[in-house]
This record gives sequence, C-alpha cells and structure tokens, in this order.
Amino acid sequence: LEIYLTALIFFVCFSKVHLNFLLFLHRLAEEARINAFENKSKTIKSEHTMAAAKVILKKSRG
Repeated sequence: LEIYLTALIFFVCFSKVHLNFLLFLHRLAEEARINAFENKSKTIKSEHTMAAAKVILKKSRG
C-alpha cells in the first residue's frame, strides 16, 4: 500500500509540473506571436521569443 501511495504522489507532482510547463510554453508562444506581430514580422524569430520569455519571467516574479 505504501508503494502505491508513493507512486500516486509522484504521479500527481509530475502532472502538476508537466501542466505548469505546458502553460508556460503556451504563454511563451502567445507573447512571441504578439511581439512578432508588433514588429510586423511574418515569422516568429528568436529575439521575439527571448523578449517574450523576459516578460513572462518578470510577471511570474511578482
């Protein structure tokens, strides 16, 4: 029984980390798309993504 509880706790923690990562990627993609649109670029470039990452990380710090 203890092994099952440990496995369940691990699964729940892993699922939360995975969900947080997916939400971060979604926010990153949205911000990068907005940056590219504001710069009148047809493609999302690395500078758009880096700028978006900086904005997201600043927002998450509070």
